Amino acid sequence: MPVPSSDSESPYLEFVQAPEGRIEDEDPPYIPMTMTDQNGSVLCETENFDLLRKIICRDDVTTLKKYLAIAPQVIEEVDELPCYYSFFYIAVSSGSLGALKVLLDQYSTVVTPGTRLSFKQRGFLLLNEAARRAHIDIVQFLLDNQPSFADIQERDPQGCTAILAAADFYSSRYKEAFDWQPSVERSTAVMELLLDRGSCASDVVLADAGHKQSTIPDTVLTLAVQWAGSGIIKRLIDEGADIDAKVTKDSFHLGLYNQDGDIHEVRAIHMASFHANPVAIDTLHSYRGANNLDTASVRDSRGSIPLHWAARNQLRKQAHTVSRSELQERVHNILTTINLLLDMDPATVNDQDIAGNTPLHYAVHYFLENGKLYTAIFKVLCQRGADASIYNSSRQTPLFNLLDPDGLYIPDDTEAISILLASGATVNDTDNAGNTVLHHAARNLRNASVILFLLNEGADGTAQNMKQNTPLHIAASAESMPNVPSNRAYEKVNAQNRILSQLATGGEIELLDPMSMSNSEGKTPRQLLNAKREKWNEIDRQLDQQQESMGRGMGRGIGRGRGRGMR
Repeated sequence: MPVPSSDSESPYLEFVQAPEGRIEDEDPPYIPMTMTDQNGSVLCETENFDLLRKIICRDDVTTLKKYLAIAPQVIEEVDELPCYYSFFYIAVSSGSLGALKVLLDQYSTVVTPGTRLSFKQRGFLLLNEAARRAHIDIVQFLLDNQPSFADIQERDPQGCTAILAAADFYSSRYKEAFDWQPSVERSTAVMELLLDRGSCASDVVLADAGHKQSTIPDTVLTLAVQWAGSGIIKRLIDEGADIDAKVTKDSFHLGLYNQDGDIHEVRAIHMASFHANPVAIDTLHSYRGANNLDTASVRDSRGSIPLHWAARNQLRKQAHTVSRSELQERVHNILTTINLLLDMDPATVNDQDIAGNTPLHYAVHYFLENGKLYTAIFKVLCQRGADASIYNSSRQTPLFNLLDPDGLYIPDDTEAISILLASGATVNDTDNAGNTVLHHAARNLRNASVILFLLNEGADGTAQNMKQNTPLHIAASAESMPNVPSNRAYEKVNAQNRILSQLATGGEIELLDPMSMSNSEGKTPRQLLNAKREKWNEIDRQLDQQQESMGRGMGRGIGRGRGRGMR
């Protein structure tokens, strides 16, 4: 007889407790399921089936069989619940092949014999979920059990077949959180296997109900070039994938929040550039011919070429899940991509899209989100001939993109400004509204060091825009950002005073009292200042009242939500 394991060896210690601890005051009362652990302890299931979830995630086949023998009814699917409540979804997303086999065997006993098991009505397909997570053993099992458990050509609710799901390395087509570490090697192996078993290399994602059915959101190739190596890309093209296939991308989903709506005529070369995959770019170029410049100059519906796309790469996407060394590797890939595209066609460095933006405009715009790591990217553009004096359709040079971040705080990186000034930008250029970069910098009270730098570079603190506002008018109405620790009125006043004193002495025209200059509405900086500070003081009074009210008495709520119940 085997010796019982000690409690410390059980992975289910958190479920060892008396059943009455799980019962709530309900009519009829909730009666939890219990089972005996390998060491003799009684395990008590929770309302949300956390015990069963853990058993499945651990791929604990022995314990799962014991569980299902006690509570076979849990195998039934509840169509009204989201897919992540499905135990089959949990098994395939966790890569638990053994548990999946047990669940499928159990499920086969409650459905009509010969019925093909599909979970599309639950919002997912087993094969597609395994393919996009690169669980190759589960993919192999499901392919070997067609049509009982899978169909290689079936589309999931996102319009993807298995090969498209596998190519969607970043799960951009799927709504739930991307919460696993992707692997190029595993995803490539899954795609190779699917192609071996009959998947179509030229497959396309079907548009959802919100788009015209003629719209193609993605192809296998436009997804694969975002991450894949040369071998699988070559195989896709050799087996029929069209390198010039045009797809439509949602700018919001791409993270291009300053560009509303859909972008049409996007090709594989654009997506490879956007995701900084120089190997894919080089592979695509080799199929066009070494002397063909179209690779670097092909345009989407907004006139953007691959270099524009490369300059908009989102370093910080999922940055919380990656290390600084990985971010530095991304910077390296972006730099390699930019240099590769410019080697193909050097003249594209100052190419303008429909909005008049050059690649440098975009690189500078995304500087703020990506921090100082991004400085190297627009630095290399300038070294390769980017002209920082070029205006876009709003009559803004790239320097405006750096200092006009929708009122956001500008990082204290004067090197970035210096690079642009050395490449043709000037501090007193005006845009269509008559604003200088100093007007834009003055919109946020945390930009004192940047404002001082601009003034030292010759920026005019008394320059008036079309509304006759000077930077002093703007600073008098400026706000701090919410991430200032307490954001109290006295902090804002101190920050505002520093900026106002700098601006008041930084004009080209000497004024006795620059705070008395009227704008087109007859408002002076002093009037705007007084109104703003009264608003700040009122906010402080309201905060004090709220805190005082909370301090008098704090109640607490009780109760908990009910998950999927035992049936």
